[in-house]
Amino acid sequence: MAEELRIGRRKIGGASNDAYVTSEGFDRTTGHATRGRWTAMHGPTEKGEATVVIMGHPSNHDAPQRMRIWEAGKVFFNYVPAQEHDWRIEPGQTVVLRYRLVVQDGRMAPAEVEKYWDSYVDGAASDAGAELE
Repeated sequence: MAEELRIGRRKIGGASNDAYVTSEGFDRTTGHATRGRWTAMHGPTEKGEATVVIMGHPSNHDAPQRMRIWEAGKVFFNYVPAQEHDWRIEPGQTVVLRYRLVVQDGRMAPAEVEKYWDSYVDGAASDAGAELE
């Protein structure tokens, strides 16, 4: 049985009320340990469905990075820049990893997410984001 996660009185998470899709077409049940440019997570809010997209920049170490996605239970996602290969960071070395979040009301189709992705990697969007048609 999937664990419940609650914010106040509202239950969130769990395979019954959320969905994931990755840039490579994987879902919550097949996406763990795969590589992807982005992952879109959809689910209910008090005001209707919403989407959160997490994008990993192609200049990041080992991009596109592998992802950790829990198949069931609580909502869980993270990029893992050192899952497949060792990565040594020397003392005093600076490492920069870039990610972008897109949060939007409603369920975003993969084609819409791709427009945000293209804008992100082309540098067309400001750091604050940009409206896309």
